Amino acid sequence: MSLNADKWGPVGTLVAALCCLGAVPVLGAVSAVGLGVLIHNRLMTPLMSLFIAATLWGLRGERERHGSRRPEAVAWAGAVLAIAGLPLGHGLTVVGLVLLVAGSIWSWVLVRGLRKRLVQQPAGEPTSGGV
Repeated sequence: MSLNADKWGPVGTLVAALCCLGAVPVLGAVSAVGLGVLIHNRLMTPLMSLFIAATLWGLRGERERHGSRRPEAVAWAGAVLAIAGLPLGHGLTVVGLVLLVAGSIWSWVLVRGLRKRLVQQPAGEPTSGGV
């Protein structure tokens, strides 16, 4: 069973972080659907942490498919900056979120490229251009 954490994790992280940072369109949308009580940082920070954990968990699963640790390392650096930036300064949070999303996109591109290579390879041919 796949929970698709690599897809919904970054989206949830961005929504929670934008609420913490006070982005007006996100705050309005959250209030409009009746979830205005969630806007306070003491509720959104743990929620953002949960979504960041889901993102990192999804990236770990993708790493097992494409084999590169670099996208996950970028996302981990972004996660640390995003969480640390909340009390220290919103600039760090924004940089952390950019790194987190960049790591997720990089991993997605690697998985997509791997799928493309596997589909294009004719059956019976070796995967490593050996003799």
